[in-house]
Amino acid sequence: MSVASPQSVYFIGIGGIGMSALARYFNRIGAEVGGYDLHQTPLTRELEREGIEVHYEARPEHIPQQVDLVIYTPAVPNDFPELVEVRTRGLRLVKRAEALGIISQRHRTLAVSGTHGKTTTSAMAAYLMREANTDAVAFLGGISANYDTNYLAGSGEWLVVEADEYDRSFLQLNPEVAVVTFIEPDHMDIYGEASAFEDSFHDFVSRIHEGGVVITKRAIAEQLKRSLQHVTTQTYGIEDESADWSAHNVTVIDGKYSFDLRHHDRYFRGLQLQMPGRHNIENAVAAVAATVAAGVSLELTVKLLGGFRGVQRRFEILGKWRGATIISDYAHHPTEVSAAITSANELFGSYRVIGIFQPHLYSRTRDFANEFAAALSDLQEVVMLELYPAREIPIEGISSITIFSNISAGKKYLVDSSEVVDLLRVLDGDILLFMGAGDIDRIARSLLSEQ
Repeated sequence: MSVASPQSVYFIGIGGIGMSALARYFNRIGAEVGGYDLHQTPLTRELEREGIEVHYEARPEHIPQQVDLVIYTPAVPNDFPELVEVRTRGLRLVKRAEALGIISQRHRTLAVSGTHGKTTTSAMAAYLMREANTDAVAFLGGISANYDTNYLAGSGEWLVVEADEYDRSFLQLNPEVAVVTFIEPDHMDIYGEASAFEDSFHDFVSRIHEGGVVITKRAIAEQLKRSLQHVTTQTYGIEDESADWSAHNVTVIDGKYSFDLRHHDRYFRGLQLQMPGRHNIENAVAAVAATVAAGVSLELTVKLLGGFRGVQRRFEILGKWRGATIISDYAHHPTEVSAAITSANELFGSYRVIGIFQPHLYSRTRDFANEFAAALSDLQEVVMLELYPAREIPIEGISSITIFSNISAGKKYLVDSSEVVDLLRVLDGDILLFMGAGDIDRIARSLLSEQ
């Protein structure tokens, strides 16, 4: 039995964005698929509609007697009852990243890594590859608005994948084309020190095929120089004449970002993106470069670019509530929060923007409290929710107040999640920007059913 083609697969943590994509893959190839998750969500309900059995109580007896492979997320603790049962029974057990790495060996792989921007960039590259009729397979870290899924089945030779640095997962991949968007320390609960985080990116690019291509910014290329001797390096940026790929003349026209794309001495003028944000122009340049490196013509890639509609929870405009525009963004690192706020201010500068932020993880809050406070201080009004702990146990002295006390915005409010909707009714803003990686998106979407 190959990990890539088992007859039956059980998932512990099936509702995660990466795990659910794998569940869809195995379901698609005809395996019997089921699994556990903590809560029912729109994503798990969609899996159930596709014929995948999902349960929401951790019981060892839920694990089938006959199962070829169990895949688990590293967010699950070692003493989790179902994980203990799997080990007791001696079932074949792998992490999500290992399973994805084995699947990727069947394909030529285009992998997008980096602290920020990898979900949008990989989704954009997947869109460009698919629309160019390559029939590429894709495992995405978000729900593509073009395809309404995080997994794209295909029979083509290429695989597009988000290369996640959490738990060093991306070290299971051996890409032929790789993008590195940012190297800013994160997941210090895993890495401990910034130097270890950077070392993992050296290890990642060392795994690129001999003669492959890495696409990154000039500063990062210099940072990773000692590990890039075996590949071709292409650089990208905004208003960077020395880069191989660069966006120029960035403007906002009727709520859409427009720019010129330069590749060496060739220019493509007046390109437009459907998704907002200056940072997404940079992501688009990287996605174009990666797609061309994978063999799609530059002319076709540029022609297709304007059709990309974005990814759920990446500056996603959900709709209206009591006259206010609701935006949901996954931003959970200071750089991402800053980018979301900058986009909102550029697009809606004359309107009253209220930022609603939910910190994610005690360790991240501790490590970046000052940076979060500085980013949020660019808003005129901030609503701070209680910290979302996810997989972590509390750290003494760390809470939302750790960030909140240093925010210098004109007005700021610290509330429980059960109180936020009542507060927003009183504040009556024009733009409500919800930011965070916890359950804050659920609150944002709940407003759509209430007018």
